[in-house]
Amino acid sequence: MTPSPSNEQAAAGLTPVAAFVEHARHYSELGWALIRVDGKKAKGNGWQQTQPDRDVEHAAGQWATWGSRWNIGVVLGPSKLAVVEYDTDRAGRQLLELLDGSLPETPVALTGSGRHHLYFRAPNSVEKAARDGLELRVGAHMCVLPPSVHPTTNKVYRWLGGLEPWAMPLGDVPAAVLAYFAETRRNGRAEPVADVIPKGKRDDTLASLAGTMRRRGMGENEILAALQAVNRERCKPPLNERDIKRIARSVASKKPEQRERDDKPFELSVQTARGICALPDPPWSDELLGPLVVRGQRLILGGHTGEGKTTAMLQIIRAIVLGESFLDWQGSSGRALVIDAEQGLKTIKRRLREAGLGDSDLVD
Repeated sequence: MTPSPSNEQAAAGLTPVAAFVEHARHYSELGWALIRVDGKKAKGNGWQQTQPDRDVEHAAGQWATWGSRWNIGVVLGPSKLAVVEYDTDRAGRQLLELLDGSLPETPVALTGSGRHHLYFRAPNSVEKAARDGLELRVGAHMCVLPPSVHPTTNKVYRWLGGLEPWAMPLGDVPAAVLAYFAETRRNGRAEPVADVIPKGKRDDTLASLAGTMRRRGMGENEILAALQAVNRERCKPPLNERDIKRIARSVASKKPEQRERDDKPFELSVQTARGICALPDPPWSDELLGPLVVRGQRLILGGHTGEGKTTAMLQIIRAIVLGESFLDWQGSSGRALVIDAEQGLKTIKRRLREAGLGDSDLVD
């Protein structure tokens, strides 16, 4: 694809390639890890390991060539970034509600589809999360940057005036946003609360505690009182009162959900074909690799000895844990556990290396 000039670029007297060079220089000065993007898809393998180019002029010079053909993207993990985005107008309204009706003081980009990407400092101990059309991107994921061109609308990504990352420092992900995404992890086993909750973990820890109390039927005042006590006794330094109240209010607005007992007996239900087809599809946030691998469902690979079952399985795992593509489906990122009761250690090591997972800490 060849980027086309935007009104903003034309007003600045920049050709499309010159705009890419200038933006790449700014991003490199900020320590961002830049990659080539084909439309909205990262180009090449191993892009998740891309590190920032400390030679600013070298990074800018590359885009004198690449800017005529590729979009530009940033790898979030090595750039220490978190991005909040939305896929629907409804999700956009939900985000605005979480933000108390206005954009926060942090860099904001307008995408080629007319929606916003909000850039923040990456919080500690937070993983990628998605809920109801809202997404929190961190770690081994990337985002398309201005002045890239949207592959469908042909419109240019741009920064909102005054909210460019070189003009506006990165803010922290708002506590209410972290609390909202913390609810997506309600089926996980929470870690014990540390005696001292450091600055980088306060928002997420308190949001998790609030979610636990809400699921057990606690109201806003009860949640607020508990959070205030934990904040006072364990958070070093304490969060400000406004953020504590925002977490309690946001979590308390959700419907209480009682966690199912672990000893609930297994129930086998029989459905008609009509009943099955009437069931809702799994939420897209449960798709670990498109519709091929979905959280909570079973995928069986069949074949004779030597026909590639293990190879295919490891390529699927690679795509999921590294957020790469497999058969045109995009992996969600995360961790994987492999249980192999058949092959010997030498074979397992060889297969892992062949799959490019020999140095991965994301596969157990």
